[in-house]
Amino acid sequence: VYHFDLFRLQKEIDLEDIGFDEWLSSVGVSVIEWGERARSVLPDDHTAIHIRPRSALVRSIAVKTKDGELSKQLRAQWASLLRKRKVRRSV
Repeated sequence: VYHFDLFRLQKEIDLEDIGFDEWLSSVGVSVIEWGERARSVLPDDHTAIHIRPRSALVRSIAVKTKDGELSKQLRAQWASLLRKRKVRRSV
């Protein structure tokens, strides 16, 4: 798992300095906070997870996937997991 926090990123060009594209193309999962700051360099087949506070104890989670093969596999795995657990889900 590779973690990137892009909060302090000034310009997308700064991603080159940290070898961002090399990390994304390596084997593994990249978790990117503030991913909208690197939108133009993200792979086409990526999954965006947005977590928003609703109250001090409640968060809403929105998952948006693309139509690529990896995203299809991920959606199927999540659907299976949600069926096994009692998670309130809205569409």
